[in-house]
Amino acid sequence: MQSKSPLKLAISFLAPFVVYMICTSFEPEPSSGQYPYFYGVKLLLTAIAIAFCFPVWKSYLKAPSFYGVLAGIVGAAVWIGLCQIQKQSIPDFLPGMGLEQFFPSARPGSEYHWGVERNENGSVSISSIFPLFLVRLFGLAIIVPFIEEFFLRGFVLRYFWSEPKKEDKEQSEPTPWYDVPIGALCPMVWAITIVYPLLTHPEALAGVVWFCGITLLAWKTRSLSDCICAHAITNLALGIWVLYSGQWGLL
Repeated sequence: MQSKSPLKLAISFLAPFVVYMICTSFEPEPSSGQYPYFYGVKLLLTAIAIAFCFPVWKSYLKAPSFYGVLAGIVGAAVWIGLCQIQKQSIPDFLPGMGLEQFFPSARPGSEYHWGVERNENGSVSISSIFPLFLVRLFGLAIIVPFIEEFFLRGFVLRYFWSEPKKEDKEQSEPTPWYDVPIGALCPMVWAITIVYPLLTHPEALAGVVWFCGITLLAWKTRSLSDCICAHAITNLALGIWVLYSGQWGLL
């Protein structure tokens, strides 16, 4: 049984992600010279929220396993590959169906090149990487994996999880969300796992496959740390790929 109230636990899982998303909604256009500074302030405010919530978080954290590392590496390859397939093979059908307002068409700030310049031959000048690109990468590879995994797999999927009905037993009280194991599966969990990346990531195909894979990782390991590790490795690998390929939309 948890020592803190369910409300305080829920706030601890939700607050950093909510702070991040509220700040995102106020971000200036990428073309604005103020964008990277605003992004830095967003990370700072989110980090402060994490600091307040970390006393609750730390009981869910442990050293990640090999599965978390492997899932992150494979997940990055899958994400990059499926993004290429989506870009080349799947038509842009959302505007034709009037659905473009509900699904993101690009990542916030993806049009901003974060201070990385390329030479005439297309190669990246290492001296140009600092500091703005590293700020962006820090947000995506460190901050985002923690806040998104605690929000989604730490709270949302557990809150909407439902026990399979057993007709041969008397109906009992439902399991409180905070007693639901990390990685517990049910039809609603799978539905949220599919819908969430569609609503939050422009890479629809890659997002659905990747998030379903991490849901299976959570079921396998029952570890939020493995999910965070996989998320961080994937995002870090995407940052490296962006430097190599110049596909800024992935960042």
